Amino acid sequence: MDRSRMTKVVERIPIFRGLSPHRLQKVLDICSERHFRAGQTVCRAGDESAEFYVVLSGDLSVRTEAGLELASIGRMGVVGEMGVLTDRPRSARIVATKETTALRIGKDDLDRLMDADREIGLHIYREFAHLLCDRLRRNNAYLEQFYFTVEDLTANPPE
Repeated sequence: MDRSRMTKVVERIPIFRGLSPHRLQKVLDICSERHFRAGQTVCRAGDESAEFYVVLSGDLSVRTEAGLELASIGRMGVVGEMGVLTDRPRSARIVATKETTALRIGKDDLDRLMDADREIGLHIYREFAHLLCDRLRRNNAYLEQFYFTVEDLTANPPE
């Protein structure tokens, strides 16, 4: 993808939305485009967290090592941010469920960029916090639904 088209894509990505054109160019400088085949493993639980991805097209599945799907990440979705933020190993396996194109941003490049431009760092950390809070709220709702389903089944067992 050429640079002007990539700029238009990056400015629409929620975690970068609101950055000035100059700062968007700095972000673009550390991005690389990656392509994944359907069924290809992007990373495994326990791997080093050296980068995060923003899905441009296709879908990525976040799974336990046993294969249980925890989440499906589509266009403009982010994966791998937890490990980049915490510097801990990957917590799940990521698999492309169909042909997928994603932007890759390396942790070391991101750290250097955020050290050089604190405004970018603040913006990205704030957006990561919003993303993680949204996921936590969604997971809380799933747990609540699960709890009430179990409670209902316990009180009224099927015959």
